[in-house]
Amino acid sequence: MGGKSGNSGTKVAKKAQKTIVLNKYHFNLFSLTWIFVLFSVLGFLFEGFWSVISFGHWDNHYALVWGHFTIIYGFAVVGLMLLYPILGKRHMITQFLACFLLGSIFEFSASWLQELVFGTRSWSYYHLPYNLDGRICLRMSLVWGAVGMVFLRLGAAKLIKFAKFFEYPIMQKLGLALFIFMVCNFTISTLATARYSERHFGVRARDNLDTILDERFPDERMRSVYCNMEFTK
Repeated sequence: MGGKSGNSGTKVAKKAQKTIVLNKYHFNLFSLTWIFVLFSVLGFLFEGFWSVISFGHWDNHYALVWGHFTIIYGFAVVGLMLLYPILGKRHMITQFLACFLLGSIFEFSASWLQELVFGTRSWSYYHLPYNLDGRICLRMSLVWGAVGMVFLRLGAAKLIKFAKFFEYPIMQKLGLALFIFMVCNFTISTLATARYSERHFGVRARDNLDTILDERFPDERMRSVYCNMEFTK
């Protein structure tokens, strides 16, 4: 009896210690950069294979002008990792509702901001029932909730353990370089897309930067990068 009680106590103590370690773990900027990039690339591959399965051909769902990144996946995973200390031990229904709500807000906001800034849309759910201005729909919001809940319950703790690999000095240095590259990538992608939109609406080049963007990122290249992007006017 004593032996069983001792083993049980040891298991409980180890489990408690494990929980404390996971709850106290904090990601730094460069570890999050690695996670963001990794899942953005995995998201690109997933979208491509999903297109093959669903439509019989590969679609490139680029989000940036440099590299094979579908950044919505990177943002989603990084967001869930940052929320893990709050949501990780919650009931599955709470996790589902939180991911349902946060995913819907994120998707709606991203679509609204894209149209506000660039006058474009990259997705529309008008053809699906229970949609809100075509930016979100019940089906996709349910997917946000379900996938987010599964990740929090089954994937987040494992990713935390794996992410400790990014704490090695060499990985932190590479993470710094990767962070700088992604900042430049986001900046150039924003400028190139803004200029692409201006050309569509008949705005002529006003300075050297506009001229460089016109030469380096002409309409043909931008259409190949953002094949799903459509102008709303």
